[in-house]
Amino acid sequence: SVFTLAEQLFEVYPNPFSNNTNLYIDDPASIKELNIYSLDGRIIQKITRVDDFELNIGDDLPPGIYYLHIESVEGIEIIPIVKI
Repeated sequence: SVFTLAEQLFEVYPNPFSNNTNLYIDDPASIKELNIYSLDGRIIQKITRVDDFELNIGDDLPPGIYYLHIESVEGIEIIPIVKI
């Protein structure tokens, strides 16, 4: 899945995933906050350091549907992710 926010590019692959998924960010320095939310709105995981162009996420999540909430200097992007 590829998502754009203004000039920022985010890519999540694979999605759905069974072990973990990769998040590609074309400008990691612009990320203010990155959280994974459950369907009921609870914060499941906070990712505090985004200093790489690619992150592996989701390996410690149980199977389910989640929302990857990315806040950057350009705005907010919410990406659904599915662990099977």
